Amino acid sequence: MRWADFLEQQVIRFPEPDRARSRRELRALAAAYTGKSTGFITTAPDWILPAELQQRLAEAAAAALAGKPWAYVFGSLPFLDHEFKVDNRALIPRPETEWLVDALIRAHRSHPPRRILDLCCGSGCIGLSLAAAFPESETVLTDVSREALALTAENAAALGLSERVACYAGDLWAALPDETPFDLITANPPYVGREEVLDASVVDHEPHVALFSDDGGMDHIKRILNDLARYMNPGGCAAFELSHLHRQSLATFLEQKFNRDDYNWELDASGVARFLWIFPKGRKA
Repeated sequence: MRWADFLEQQVIRFPEPDRARSRRELRALAAAYTGKSTGFITTAPDWILPAELQQRLAEAAAAALAGKPWAYVFGSLPFLDHEFKVDNRALIPRPETEWLVDALIRAHRSHPPRRILDLCCGSGCIGLSLAAAFPESETVLTDVSREALALTAENAAALGLSERVACYAGDLWAALPDETPFDLITANPPYVGREEVLDASVVDHEPHVALFSDDGGMDHIKRILNDLARYMNPGGCAAFELSHLHRQSLATFLEQKFNRDDYNWELDASGVARFLWIFPKGRKA
């Protein structure tokens, strides 16, 4: 079958709003499966697809049509300067997370952190990107899910970082082997309240342990912040990706734990306060 005919045959099965993306993703998959350039894929309508390739692409389209996120269908995702393997062992990295990591790299470029900690690391996209950006730093990644840590290890190996990072399984601070402090601490913890409604593709395919948190989505970040001072070097920095609801819901908690000039909220690309930065000079008693 001609490539153009096959592509339209698959794309037309999707709802109208999803067709442009499905066309892009199927083109990218065809390039990845064959090793052909994207230029060839987009300009060769008469290319005859081998039967095996037709089957692989049709199965991928069927999975996406059934609700499986395209990132999981594809199996990898670009994140800043690197490609990360992604599957249902961990959340799909979002553009907001990429924005946070880029901001952390820029903020520390002139004074690289000696020790970096990425809590709730998932696929490892945050901690491994920081490790790649700061090759002299010691980087530690933790997650409560051993399956997620296995994915992190696979990504570390693919990026040539296995010898430079340490991974530990456990619940937040309990995963760490000791209390040696860090200069940079970051996390994209579970922050969705159990009463919140999410898109079906997220609920049905992404790991709930990485999504949901008790106390209206605040349990994990509160537990992180309660012991943050024990694990942060003087002059250190912490930054967290949180829900758009947390600026308001965490207001009283933050006022009780920190001096007001020790933290601030940064906006994402949509102008939503989503990133909590903490640089405490001292905590309130």
